[in-house]
Amino acid sequence: MENIVTKIRRWADSLKAAREAQRRAEIEARISLREKGGRIYLLCGGTAFACVENGNNALDIVKAIAQARSAAAMYEEGIKERRDEAK
Repeated sequence: MENIVTKIRRWADSLKAAREAQRRAEIEARISLREKGGRIYLLCGGTAFACVENGNNALDIVKAIAQARSAAAMYEEGIKERRDEAK
C-alpha cells in the first residue's frame, strides 16, 4: 500500500513541476523585443511597455527582460494566491 501512495505522490510532484515549467514558459513567451523606427521596444503580449534607451548594451537589455519576466511571474503568483484565498 505504501508503494502506491509513494507513486501517487511522485506523480503529483511531477505534475506540479510540469505545470510550473509550463507557466514559466508562457511568461517567457509573452515578453519579447521589437525594433521599430530605429528604437528597440520591450513588448508583453505584443504591446510595448518600455523603450530601450540609446546607448544601452546587450547586458542592460537582458536585465530589463529578466526584470519584466520576474514582475510578470510575481503578478501571476499574486493572482493565483487571491484565487486560492477566495475558494
